[in-house]
Amino acid sequence: RFGGQLLHRGAAVTVELHRLPPGGALALDASGGGEELFVYDGTASAPGIELERWSWWRRPPSEGVTLLTTRTGAIVWRKRGHLDRNEG
Repeated sequence: RFGGQLLHRGAAVTVELHRLPPGGALALDASGGGEELFVYDGTASAPGIELERWSWWRRPPSEGVTLLTTRTGAIVWRKRGHLDRNEG
């Protein structure tokens, strides 16, 4: 498992770039404020969803924990912690 490259960290938000090799996996946990994923290159999947290049996936906090996997390899942008904030 690759930990990812930190792109930004704020008070409640983290943005990372993950380069997953063929057969790689990324543990997802939306429970801490939700998360959004963008597949920049390659393909990835999780139970019930297939993500191709340029796919966007928003996971609200209620979706909890799952595993993102890739057979071909993928580059995935991930933003966490921002979906449960009150927007005035």
